[in-house]
Amino acid sequence: MPLPTFSAILHGAISVSRQQAMSAQVTKMPSRVDATPATQSSLFGLGRRFLAWWGAELTGLVPDWFGAAGDSERRCVALVAEPDRVSLIDGSARLPRQLCVAMTGDATAGQDLRRRAQRLARTKGLPIVLRLPRSVCLVRELTVPAAMRPKLQQMLALDIERATPLKAADVAFGWTVRQSRGERSALSVTQVIVKQTAIDSTLAQCTELGLVPDTLDCARDDLTGFNVELRAARDTSVQSGGPYARPLRWLTTACLAMVCLICWQAFHRQDLALAAVGEQFAAAKTRALAQRAAAERTDGEAKGVSALLSMRARRPLAVAIWTDITRLLPDTAYLANLHLEGETLTMSGQAKSAAGLIAILQQSKLISEATLTSPVVYNATTGTEQFEISAKLALPAPSPQAVAGGEVARP
Repeated sequence: MPLPTFSAILHGAISVSRQQAMSAQVTKMPSRVDATPATQSSLFGLGRRFLAWWGAELTGLVPDWFGAAGDSERRCVALVAEPDRVSLIDGSARLPRQLCVAMTGDATAGQDLRRRAQRLARTKGLPIVLRLPRSVCLVRELTVPAAMRPKLQQMLALDIERATPLKAADVAFGWTVRQSRGERSALSVTQVIVKQTAIDSTLAQCTELGLVPDTLDCARDDLTGFNVELRAARDTSVQSGGPYARPLRWLTTACLAMVCLICWQAFHRQDLALAAVGEQFAAAKTRALAQRAAAERTDGEAKGVSALLSMRARRPLAVAIWTDITRLLPDTAYLANLHLEGETLTMSGQAKSAAGLIAILQQSKLISEATLTSPVVYNATTGTEQFEISAKLALPAPSPQAVAGGEVARP
C-alpha cells in the first residue's frame, strides 16, 4: 500500500481538527458541567492515538522524500545520440524540453545544434552530457547493503563478469545510488553497462558535430537520462538527498575549512608566541655573551695590571740602578753608557783600574754576577782604561699569592 503524501497527511490533520472543533461547539452547554474521569480518559486516549498515527506517518514520509529527491533529474544540456540523428535537450528547467534535431549528414542542422548547445551551456553554466541510445545500454536494478557503499565500485565491477557475459575491461559502467524505500540498511543501485565500442562510435558521431561532451550518460527516454557517469567508474551521480546534496557538500566543505582556519589561527598564535620567546631568548643570550666578554676583558685587564704591578714591585727602575751604581763607583771611574734589556744590564765607561770595579759592583743590592764582557783597553791620552761590564738584576722571589694566581710575568 503506498504511503500518503504530505498534502494528504496535512489535509487529514486539518479535517480531524475541524471535526474536534465542531464537536466541541455542539456539546457546549450554557451551564458548567464537570468532566468525569471516564471522559478525561477517553480524551487522553484519543490524543495519544492521534499522536501515534501522526508520528508513524512522518516516519514513513522521510525515506519517501529522500527517495523521490534522489530520482530528480540532473540539470544539464543533453545530447541524445541515435544512429541517424542527434537531439538537443534543454535540461536547465524542472521539465526538460527538446530544442532541435540534427540528422546525420546534415551539416547546416549540425552547426545550428552545436551553436545552440554551446550557447546554452555557456549562458546557464551547465555541463554538456552525451546520452547514449537506450538500445545499447544494459540497465540493472540491484539492492545492496548500505555497508558496501565504500566498496561499491569494486563490487559492481566483479558482478559484471559474474552476472553478464561481458568483461569489465571491455565495458564502461556507471550507477546511481538511492536509499531503499522502507529499508534504511539497504541501498537501491541502478547500474548502466555499455560496451566501449558503442561509446567510441557515439563519441565519433558527436565529434563530427564539433562538440566535446563533459560526461556520458544513458537515455532513459526521449527527454531524461539515468544520471550516471560512464566515462569514469565512480559514484558521481545524484545521491540520496537530491538537490540538497550539493549544498550539503558545500556546507560540509565550508565547516571543514572553518575548522582548519581556526586550527591554523591557534597554531599561528602559538608560533608567534614561540617566535617572540625565541627573540627574547636570543636577545638575552646576546646580552649575556656581551657581559661575559666584558667580564673576561675586565678580568684580563685586571690580571695584566696585577702582573705589571708585580713586575714593578720586583724590578727596580733604571734610574734607581743608575743612581746605585754611580754611588758605588769611585771618583776615578765614570759611566758613559747604561743599557738594560730584560734582566741583563750592560754598562761601559772609563776608570783608572777597571779590574777593581767588579768587586765594587758586587756590593750593590740591585745587580749581581757582574763580569767584564770585553778586554780592557788602555787610553794613553786620558790615562784611563775603557771597560764594558755585564750584570744581572737581583730580583726578589715572587709572592706565593702571585705564583698561585699565575700572575707572575716575565719582565
